[in-house]
Amino acid sequence: MFQELRWGLNEKQYTEKTKTFGKSIIFSNKLNWSTKDIVLSYRQQFKIEKKFSDMKSSDYIKTRPFNHWTDHNIKVHLFICVLALLGQAFLKLKLQGLNFKESFGKITKNLEKIHKINLFFNKGTYKKVVMPRLNKLQKKLVSSLNLNRYFT
Repeated sequence: MFQELRWGLNEKQYTEKTKTFGKSIIFSNKLNWSTKDIVLSYRQQFKIEKKFSDMKSSDYIKTRPFNHWTDHNIKVHLFICVLALLGQAFLKLKLQGLNFKESFGKITKNLEKIHKINLFFNKGTYKKVVMPRLNKLQKKLVSSLNLNRYFT
């Protein structure tokens, strides 16, 4: 018994499908915007889509699972998530201003690994701070973001 695989290209369908490659029609109700502004804002929509994707990710800011059942608690939960996204945006701007070349993901992973441990002795009268060894990027982040103040 033989099996045979045949394939081919429908030239007519291919031509029809490729006619629209590289072309978009953008409809807008922003009548006071210039064509350039409309096109630029359209091309930036991926940033908003990325943020929504990040919110759905379990590696980033977690909007799920919802452990709330009332409308008020759900609204508060989402408000806190939006505040966290805003904080991330501010951190990104700060890092750009400090000329960090590493990706934001790499930077946040390195920041997550910095843990301070407070050891208390003699019923709390003596305190010792234990810090992990920091890698080169972590040292640069601690210095640039003035995080040393939290290590005492």
